Amino acid sequence: MAKSNTQLTKRSVNKSALIPCQGWDKGKGKCGVESLYSITYRVKGHHGDTAHTWHFCKRHYGKQVRKKYGTCSYRERRENGSLDNCTALRATNTRGKGRKLKGYCRRHEDQYLVTARDGAVDKALNRLADSVTVKAETGCWTTPAPKGSNSGRGVIHCGSRKWYTYRFMFAVFYGGHGNQLELAHDCDERTCCNPMHVTPIRPRQNRDAEHDGALAVFWATTSALKTPPPELRSWADSHGLPLYGTEATRIAESFFPSEEELLSQYWADLMDEDSEDSTALAS
Repeated sequence: MAKSNTQLTKRSVNKSALIPCQGWDKGKGKCGVESLYSITYRVKGHHGDTAHTWHFCKRHYGKQVRKKYGTCSYRERRENGSLDNCTALRATNTRGKGRKLKGYCRRHEDQYLVTARDGAVDKALNRLADSVTVKAETGCWTTPAPKGSNSGRGVIHCGSRKWYTYRFMFAVFYGGHGNQLELAHDCDERTCCNPMHVTPIRPRQNRDAEHDGALAVFWATTSALKTPPPELRSWADSHGLPLYGTEATRIAESFFPSEEELLSQYWADLMDEDSEDSTALAS
């Protein structure tokens, strides 16, 4: 008996179909969210080919497509000498001949830079710094998108792959992030590559922030209160790039008073206590 072979042969977008997603989450069961995408698998058997169509939401559709890329190439040596292999799916397309090349998931995405040739990351950072335009009020570092780009985001090449500039900067100074998360711009500026303005959050939170003004202000406030890694602060200072904008500084100051204001309030409180003690003794 010949073994059945399941292949991805077709994908289509069904914007009008209101069919529950058939994706499966471990420990949670079937997704059930409204599906926008469908994939048709063709199974070869004795009685000819049989087509099966599955419906998925955006998240599970992406997961199905990434199955073609293979699993993450990251390997870590345990204390007992055995290898701990990452089983997460790769986040980049490595079909065909590229399947033999290394590919990593989002959590280990910075390994592209770790294994890059000597000096490649520093050269890429210098090229990026030369292309940055600073927005003083917000502290955004905007980078121009290449001609004909559909995403409208800046790109840079390093570590044998093409990066969006904001993702490249995050990988350099913060490393990877959770596989179930995506990088959201707190500043709502898609061309910004200031890693202080990028936060890994769940896709649903990101979508909610796009439609909820109060939530968007909350994420913007969190970026104003972040503390940068020493390497990022040193690099930004050496290239004359501000980590905070004037508006972000104002927001931070409204939450946390300066040292002078704290001392002034401290002495004012002492004077009030002395005045209350004197009044009590006099009475």
